[in-house]
Amino acid sequence: MKTTFLLAAMLSVPSVLMAAPLPEKADLLATNTVVAVYRGTVKPPCHFRTALCPDRCGHSREQAVFTIKTSEAYSHPGKYGDDRLTPGAQWVVGTKDDVPGQDIAVLSQLAGLKPGDTVRMTISHYYVTVKNSSYPVRPVTSLTVLPEKEQVEPLQPQDVPGNFVMPIRRAR
Repeated sequence: MKTTFLLAAMLSVPSVLMAAPLPEKADLLATNTVVAVYRGTVKPPCHFRTALCPDRCGHSREQAVFTIKTSEAYSHPGKYGDDRLTPGAQWVVGTKDDVPGQDIAVLSQLAGLKPGDTVRMTISHYYVTVKNSSYPVRPVTSLTVLPEKEQVEPLQPQDVPGNFVMPIRRAR
């Protein structure tokens, strides 16, 4: 009896976990559909200020880095929102994050990419409100691997946009 219940529960889990749902109040600000080249993953150092930061705290997350080749479609229904992504720009996607509105299939596809793979992805920019907090989320709503393959140089941690290392001041 317990085995049947556990099996039924396990079979129903994938349908529940297909996507992290967007909160009830989520305003779509912009949508970009781009063709990009996967450069690789990096794990930048943490920027919190705990005793274990930057490398032993566990705050840092792996990030997949893409270089934009072309912008295929762009919509900007809101007053605010991201601009059209331009060729040469880099886009970073968390590989383990539970981003509202991002399908779990996208995360599994990210795990299977190899540096140089060309993908078509749609990135949505929402402004969500949960209880008393409002913040932007940018889920990748679709990801398709294209047959093209490019040679890319190995990705270095300093290649991630916005990545910086805080200098450590020593007491004198």
